[in-house]
Amino acid sequence: MLAWVQPGRRHAVAALALLALALLAVAAVMLRGAEVAASDAAALRGRRIAIDPGHGGPDAGASGFGVRESDVVLAVALRLRDLLGAAGAQVFLARTPETDFSEYRNKNGGPGNYRLNVRMDAIKAWAPDVLVNVHANSFRQGPSEHGAQVFYSPVGGPASLRLAAITQAELAAWTGETKRKPNTTLIHYMLEESPVPAVTVEVGFLSNRREAGLLASPAYQDKLARAMYTALARWFEEGGPALNGNPPPEGARGRPRASQVTGYRG
Repeated sequence: MLAWVQPGRRHAVAALALLALALLAVAAVMLRGAEVAASDAAALRGRRIAIDPGHGGPDAGASGFGVRESDVVLAVALRLRDLLGAAGAQVFLARTPETDFSEYRNKNGGPGNYRLNVRMDAIKAWAPDVLVNVHANSFRQGPSEHGAQVFYSPVGGPASLRLAAITQAELAAWTGETKRKPNTTLIHYMLEESPVPAVTVEVGFLSNRREAGLLASPAYQDKLARAMYTALARWFEEGGPALNGNPPPEGARGRPRASQVTGYRG
């Protein structure tokens, strides 16, 4: 026989039950987050990760709707640096807000596009395990184009391919804003010349009004950084640089290097 409960009390009991379920759900998410954080820390602790936020100084890169590429990618890179550092990784930034651009000159000797070889020399000297380049896209002829995309070079071997695939998947999961696939069509000096596995993450299109607004948002920048952070942790868990085995010797790769491609700006 069912006991009769006054309507007001019945509503209160139902509300308490819903609150209890909500608290259990929150607790489950927090527990899962702790497990993921512990797993990430184990995978990332002691790893040497170089991050190159594209452009900078007098070179703003692409821009759209009042948003500059150099500002967006630096903000994302700084957030990624903080996340990786908290997990115990060692991080090298190819540029920071304090970078002195006086040594960067264009081909005529005046202020302009940074010399990519200066950054690459510094990265090589630091001897990282992996390189992540952060850029933003623009396509004026197609203002509806949107979504983050990861590029890699066959020069980087299977390890670069795997990092690109994982990063693309994490960007889709964290942002919900991209259905793009990893790609090799970008001939990027920093990919072709990297001595370690490398990817270039184009975080979105500044030529798209809505996406430019997202890219200027600290909350969205945090999602992008967390996607890259999670991808790096997964990649190191799978083997990281060891996924390449024994890469082919220098000069044995068929693809032209970016330094041999005329007109490349970065």
